[in-house]
Amino acid sequence: MLDTEENSSVGISSLSANAWDLYASTASETHDRYRGLEARIAAERPDIVAIQRRTTKTRLTWSRRSASTSQNG
Repeated sequence: MLDTEENSSVGISSLSANAWDLYASTASETHDRYRGLEARIAAERPDIVAIQRRTTKTRLTWSRRSASTSQNG
């Protein structure tokens, strides 16, 4: 897993894992980072169809479309 500084600079499109750990100093900051990351995933990764937030851990996980699913466009 990359450290926080590296994570913040990695584009969503280059991620190969299915989870992203967030480390923040406050609950409010963590919430803001989740919202920002969810928005980036939705905008940059159309192959990702479900995002789950695990509130007991600062982690987002996501599901990808299967390779056999046809793409629109």
